[in-house]
Amino acid sequence: MQSILKGSVLGVAGVFLVSAMTPVFAAEYGTISETVVTEKDADGNVIKETVTKKTLTPALVEDGKAVPSVEAKGQALDEDEINTLIAKWVQAHPDVIMQALQDHAQKVQMEEQQAQQQQALNVVADIYGNANVPFRGNPEGSKMMVKFMDYRCGYCKRMVPAIDKLLEEDEDLKIYFMEIPILGPNSVLATRAALSVWFTHPEKYGQFHDSLYAASPNLDQNSIEGLIVKAGLDKDEIVKMMNSDQVNNQLAANETIRNKAGVTGTPFFIVGKDKVLPGAVSLSALENAIDEAEY
Repeated sequence: MQSILKGSVLGVAGVFLVSAMTPVFAAEYGTISETVVTEKDADGNVIKETVTKKTLTPALVEDGKAVPSVEAKGQALDEDEINTLIAKWVQAHPDVIMQALQDHAQKVQMEEQQAQQQQALNVVADIYGNANVPFRGNPEGSKMMVKFMDYRCGYCKRMVPAIDKLLEEDEDLKIYFMEIPILGPNSVLATRAALSVWFTHPEKYGQFHDSLYAASPNLDQNSIEGLIVKAGLDKDEIVKMMNSDQVNNQLAANETIRNKAGVTGTPFFIVGKDKVLPGAVSLSALENAIDEAEY
């Protein structure tokens, strides 16, 4: 514990002391003060002025116990004394230091999350209105959201009932599906099949989309071809499209959008122009975001 504190805490202890520790010093070890004594003659003229300073020294802390401060005329702490005093204070108050580090870590994490969310909003214009990005819901819907997804992602699969419920509840909703196959080759196969269905038979996309999730994570070439047939589609047509330039180009475009948004995991939701919900969230969280979003 002491080695960690010395290495990571003392580097910022100077600033921390000014903002947080000084009141504790004052409470436990006496107050830094300055006394000015002025002597005047009978006519009120100053004939003598004495300045006495009470300062804190390293001797104020010994084995975790406070000792009386010393007074000296004009005495001040040099850098070595300050560093010694800081080190002893840190050793005597590890709980305060650890709490400060935890608070700082939380602040940094929150700032990083806010920065990521702001970055994600940069892709809204690349998705909304893009005919190559599959969607479900009202084609003319004024409420729009996007789900970054992978068919072999268990958390994405759990969100399917919530997505279906949203579409059922709101006839003005349009949900785009940004397919980013990040979980291996079989994820890529599933995405190729889904995009092929979108490009050839968009009216079948919703049904096929849900069937892929229902079969997940057991998705491979044979199982996907079986789902194609089950959906009433021409297997040869879809399989041929899966390896087409159109699908290849869209996969590349999706990857560009993913990188631009800074999305590293699925699911990841953007609602309207200003709401970002990373991870699997509740139905109520999505409903609230839809109600509060700017479109």
